[in-house]
Amino acid sequence: MALAAVLLAACGGARDPGARLRATFPDQAARVLEGEGFVATSAGFTPDPGGGAAGRDPARAAQASLVSRHGLHLSLPVEGGLAATLSLPGGFAIQVRERGLAGAGRQVEATVAYQRPGGTSFWTTSRDGYEEWLQVDEAAEGPVAEWEVNGATMRQAGDAVELLDAGGAVRLRVSAPFAVAAGGAHARAWLVARGSRLALYTDARGAALIDPLWSTSGTFVRARANHTATLLSTGKVLVAGGFDGVNRLATAELYDPATGTWAATGSLAVAREAHAAVRLRSGQVLVVGGSSGTTPLASAELYDPATGSWSAAGSLAVARSHHTLTVLQDGRLLVAGGQGAAGVLASSELGDAGGLAWAATAGGLAAGRSDQTATLLPGGKVLVAGGQAGGTALASAELFDPVAGTWSSGGAMATARFAQTATLLTGGKVLVAGGTSGVGALTGAELFDPAALPAAAWSATGALTGARKLHSATLLPSGKVVVAGGSDGTVSLASAEVYDPSLGTWSTWAAPVPAPTARSAHTATLLPRGSVLLAGGLDTAGAALASTEQLDAAAGGFTATGGQITERRQHTTTLLAGGKVLVAAGVSVATSGFLSSAELYDPALGTWAPTGPLALARFNHRAVLLSDGNVLVAGGYDQNSSVLATAELYDPTAGNWTGTGSMGAGRVFFAMTLLPSGRVLAV
Repeated sequence: MALAAVLLAACGGARDPGARLRATFPDQAARVLEGEGFVATSAGFTPDPGGGAAGRDPARAAQASLVSRHGLHLSLPVEGGLAATLSLPGGFAIQVRERGLAGAGRQVEATVAYQRPGGTSFWTTSRDGYEEWLQVDEAAEGPVAEWEVNGATMRQAGDAVELLDAGGAVRLRVSAPFAVAAGGAHARAWLVARGSRLALYTDARGAALIDPLWSTSGTFVRARANHTATLLSTGKVLVAGGFDGVNRLATAELYDPATGTWAATGSLAVAREAHAAVRLRSGQVLVVGGSSGTTPLASAELYDPATGSWSAAGSLAVARSHHTLTVLQDGRLLVAGGQGAAGVLASSELGDAGGLAWAATAGGLAAGRSDQTATLLPGGKVLVAGGQAGGTALASAELFDPVAGTWSSGGAMATARFAQTATLLTGGKVLVAGGTSGVGALTGAELFDPAALPAAAWSATGALTGARKLHSATLLPSGKVVVAGGSDGTVSLASAEVYDPSLGTWSTWAAPVPAPTARSAHTATLLPRGSVLLAGGLDTAGAALASTEQLDAAAGGFTATGGQITERRQHTTTLLAGGKVLVAAGVSVATSGFLSSAELYDPALGTWAPTGPLALARFNHRAVLLSDGNVLVAGGYDQNSSVLATAELYDPTAGNWTGTGSMGAGRVFFAMTLLPSGRVLAV
């Protein structure tokens, strides 16, 4: 059948490369041929990330690509015998000429295709870079493709190749993450660097489809999801395990924030996804549980940063995935809930400080749950809240007392929901809006009156006009609240609506022209003239956004701004006295690494620039502008999900941070308010 497919494709392949690809690799063709596409220019082809207006304006298309794919831009030649150019902001550029390509490039659906001996080269765009899908009629022992690379020094990195600039810094990486033989059987592919020549090999024989990926060094060596990321005491980040779309992974990687690059490290003994990981007091990293793809795991492993290797740790009493793992104040470890072989688990286990021995707690959770949150409270107790059981969100919360070793009720949320917003109104009440109950998104909203404490008083208020979760909510100078973006449970939203506290009702914000970018899990900052800056987030395909735009509270319109340097979430945005916006810390959407970096947005120019980093990476913290113009950042989680009490001061004049006094107790999901006296109230 494979030979017949090749012969059939050969009959009309030269005239229609897309039909030839679909005939030989029907299961993979859509992945290759569908996507963002390219636009033709006088020099060749350039990516069209937005289509529409961008597609009609090559200059806009090229500029838009600079705020995606970590700034990596591709220019393809008119003729296959000429060189393609890959470039990064700051002047780094390489020329890549593939041996054997001939004839004019042609747009085939969303790709640019060139004929090659015994096959076709299809260039496509991806979230992380650019892929050159190679359809090869007869793969054998020798190289299936070779390139001449000028403008960088190449260095072998396992099956991949790194490209270094004149200073020796890794700027790009070439890997081959995907290869199949005719019939869909997965194959191995690898790259070899020899001087300025790059060669691609595969163990597939006969017809093959191979996917060299050109990406920045700020991307994984191996694509993955459902992995863990742990900050080491060295400042590097360890990523372990996960799922690449085909296999559960045992591989691990280290991210170096000083160079912005990834490198392979020792592999786990057992491939796993949906596991949990923490850094221990010893500096080692403990990975616990997870899933092999078919069954939950009880095994645990320890990573030693000094040797870059893993060793066995104590196994759990009950195999589980999608659980939580918390380091207690005395160094012991608490594992709670998760997904077991027969469903969600209510059991919990305590481990010693080294993760070598585990035992069941005196009592379990009152409700079995997975995908919950676990928070170490200042008093030493652990709060487990929400989660899912059989696909249904939970409203309940529970507290674990490490002294007694038992669980007790932590109360219940008024409505089972997560991914909602909470906004402090001018009257002192709190507006909770939207979120998800586990299926789709919610329109419901509630008001919380803190004056009724300790018996918290909740009351219903008007419902949103459209269901949304992972949205933003901003208090406007008028006292109204604007909610923007989010997800309706299927795709990210571009719409916005306004809440009027005096009426308790919502009204739809008129759709501006041109339409704003659909985004969820972003940040929102009120600017001096009353407009709201929306930054980053996730697009409709779930890909990270570097784009930003302003919502004009007076005109009801959006305007695009320059892209953020680092896509981030769970950060803070603070309007400075000079009119610029400070974005600080958070979590990298691209790598899931914890950030200490900060950026400044200039609304006059619509541009972003780096500023001094914080001393400590943190997320879900709070920030407030002080009367002297400095910015106070306090609290949040550290890389171990421990609640922080520490604080830092940002000086906009010097562009740097200094330590200041810590709060009396660690806090997260709290509010900070500047009082008339100049002091700050944290509640």
